[in-house]
Amino acid sequence: CAIVSIANLFKNKIIRRGIYLGIIGVYLSYFISFASYYYGEKYEQPLYMFSEENWHVYDLVESLPEEIQGRETYIYQRYIYYLLDSEMSPYEFNLRAVMGDTTNITYKNIHFFLPGTFDEKDVVIVDKDDPVVDLWKDISKTGIEYDIIEEGEYIVFFKY
Repeated sequence: CAIVSIANLFKNKIIRRGIYLGIIGVYLSYFISFASYYYGEKYEQPLYMFSEENWHVYDLVESLPEEIQGRETYIYQRYIYYLLDSEMSPYEFNLRAVMGDTTNITYKNIHFFLPGTFDEKDVVIVDKDDPVVDLWKDISKTGIEYDIIEEGEYIVFFKY
């Protein structure tokens, strides 16, 4: 609006057109500068929330030993990575049905939070680099014995 008002101060169409082209040129140069920085080689900010190494939890759940598949499985990770890896339809997951409580999201027998207590029938999947791994390893000090599978960037706690 202000640009049009300034351009209308000049009655000559050629000058007005030059102002419009100049402004468009400035915006275009800023956009090109942003796009080359952000999408080019220079932008190297760690995008840890979007790194593909977090997306393989679905494959891990599907490759668990048959003896423990189908058990209550707790995954200490945001549910979106499971959905991205499984390529599940959002209509099938039906997030609206679980949105009342966003901290305890569950799909079938998969829970995207940690259990309060470790039941011998539970399977718990935690990222290796997460500090909560040390807490789960300390469970053995309480007398509960469990097995561990280290698969890629995850650790799976369960009991046969």
